[in-house]
Amino acid sequence: MSAKTRIDHFVWLVEPDNLSRYVEQMSELFETTFDEVFNESAGARAMISWDAGLEFVAPYGDSPAANALRAVLAERGEGPCAVVVRVPSIDASSERAAALGWPIDRQSIELEAGMSSTTKVTSARERVIGSFLNTSLFVAEIEYADVEDATS
Repeated sequence: MSAKTRIDHFVWLVEPDNLSRYVEQMSELFETTFDEVFNESAGARAMISWDAGLEFVAPYGDSPAANALRAVLAERGEGPCAVVVRVPSIDASSERAAALGWPIDRQSIELEAGMSSTTKVTSARERVIGSFLNTSLFVAEIEYADVEDATS
């Protein structure tokens, strides 16, 4: 079954010291749980609620990517960072975006075995296609273990 094009999750960029507190607040408010994902090459530690469609990202490590996240925090502070739109094909969506003049990043971020303790998502691949209204816009191919819940 092909994924519907739809917003999959919303992302906030936060200071590492505040990450646990924000996750706890949203867990309580929306009665949901978060999975932890470390992606050292992306310079990020993320907490994702696949059920609620919420994600918090904090800089992690000393990579150039982590330092870029720190620079954004220094300039803008904590707040909305990105919207991830689930699409049937990340490659087709990226090509369409490029044809429309979006400055897509050809690198993709993949959720690999061992990166997360989640059993809700079997695979995920994301790509930045540009900035829209001061927010990064990602397209993603995300395969959920329970397809019915994820697409309803």
